[in-house]
Amino acid sequence: NNAHLLREGDILITEETNPDWTSYMQNLGGVITEKGGPTCHAAIVSRELGISSIVGADNIIEVMKDKLRDKIEYVTIDCSEGEPRIWLKAVEYDFDTIEFAKLPRTKTKVLVNLGIPKGALSAGKHPDGTGLARLEFIINDEIQMHPNCLIDFEALIMRYDILLEQRKRIEHIKKSDLYHKDPFNQEILKLKETLNKIRELTVGYDDKEEYYIEKLAEGIATIAAGVWKELPDGSLAECVVRLSDFKTNEYKNLIGGWIYEGEEANPMLGFRGCSRYVHDDFQNAFILEVRAIKRARDWGLTNIIPMLPFNRSPEEAKQILEIMETEGLIRGKDGLKVYVMAEIPSNIICADLFCNYFDGFSIGSNDLTQLTYGVGRDNEKMIPLGRRFNYDTNSEAIRRSVSHLIQVAHENGKKVGICGQAPSDDPDFLRFLVREGIDSISLNFDTFARGRINTWRTEIIETKLEDENRELSYKFLLECDNLIESIRIPRGKLRNMVRRDGKEVNPKLINYTEQFDNIFNKIQETSYDFVKEIDQGDNLNFDSVFNMYKDQIKENGNIIPTLKRKIREFGIY
Repeated sequence: NNAHLLREGDILITEETNPDWTSYMQNLGGVITEKGGPTCHAAIVSRELGISSIVGADNIIEVMKDKLRDKIEYVTIDCSEGEPRIWLKAVEYDFDTIEFAKLPRTKTKVLVNLGIPKGALSAGKHPDGTGLARLEFIINDEIQMHPNCLIDFEALIMRYDILLEQRKRIEHIKKSDLYHKDPFNQEILKLKETLNKIRELTVGYDDKEEYYIEKLAEGIATIAAGVWKELPDGSLAECVVRLSDFKTNEYKNLIGGWIYEGEEANPMLGFRGCSRYVHDDFQNAFILEVRAIKRARDWGLTNIIPMLPFNRSPEEAKQILEIMETEGLIRGKDGLKVYVMAEIPSNIICADLFCNYFDGFSIGSNDLTQLTYGVGRDNEKMIPLGRRFNYDTNSEAIRRSVSHLIQVAHENGKKVGICGQAPSDDPDFLRFLVREGIDSISLNFDTFARGRINTWRTEIIETKLEDENRELSYKFLLECDNLIESIRIPRGKLRNMVRRDGKEVNPKLINYTEQFDNIFNKIQETSYDFVKEIDQGDNLNFDSVFNMYKDQIKENGNIIPTLKRKIREFGIY
């Protein structure tokens, strides 16, 4: 209720966020939540918006209430030193710059996940396209209203008038003790508020459905325009738009949602995705989305590819494509492709049947993992158990599923991509995907650079080297990455300390900071040059090249323990 009080740069501390919060989060300095894990709403949206976040911070609200009683003016979220910290003051910071234009090209397309049109024009410049454009952000932020209340706007006005008329008939009970039980009072107030909000948001639109279509089309077109370009292979960068996948509780939170949405015990497995599109209660709303996609494509943005979420069966897919055809969105016409999310075990098991209806698959690793193992992805107790007993994404069951899907899809001439969190977090899983021949990998923007580099490395090592040398190369690159990680935290602490202390900083700290920076850059350059030499060497003497770069890393690695000992006198570990 107090979200409107948030100002630009504020830190939001709350139990958890949901799609209602997205529009308020865009200008925040950071977010701290008590609940959630790496794939919760707060984490996903914060990554896309480029704002700092700490999730799953147990009891943080009470802790911060105690601290804020001292009238602290500034709070700083600090994730630069490993474990997240919350400073009760303003803290200056430094950052590393990545030149996207200089990142190596890859055969496997490396895309980004987008959903908020605001940043699409800048974020889409260097990736090979958008592998996941989420309509939910546009609906929640730009439109804010349940589509059915726009479709039924005139009927809702009539309903309001009827309720008022019925209420007049029971005016005589006002003077009695029964008045507080007036059956119409609460609904009249809620309906009046809903109608007023609809009128306010749709000023200038007599046709409320047109408002929904226009706003949705504008948001889709903005994202598609952001990635519009011809790629080196001559193809057009794709903008894969996932049609709405709000769950019942999320639709209920939209303006007017209370009229149409009930309660579900488990919305994650309930009335969501494609099941809505074919149901009488929602089919007309789905048609508005189809018209928005068609309008955006008619504006010339033919790189837009609609993608169906949570498609449980081929029969469901068949009916949805028929609905789309009635609105002029015909698969194959004007180059239109249609993709489907592979996020339910049935999508994998019956992949050959789904190939009859779609041009490609996009693996949703988050939902596929939780539905394969029966694990809620935001359950704080299950996350560590998943790591311990290996029922997470980089596990045998998920690997077999992905491998089977890629094989069947390619046999049928279909593409396969992945748009889940897994490749962003796990280089080993990313290597597996590249080895299996996945066509595209769509990453969160904050991990795009690292993902592109890891994909480039894997492609070269897999195609240029024999098995034994591959393993040596991966171990060497892992050693480089581990060395970089081993100095990332002390390097960050040093840089933070030098910046915080300003002119009063100890000269030794400046010297140590420069040494850490030098080692950091040298290790990065060495790992890059090693892979580049493998790529360029047709008659490569692997042992000679490997030993040369191994010696360079060893030389730099030997300096690190000495430097770490030296900075301990300043309390840096």
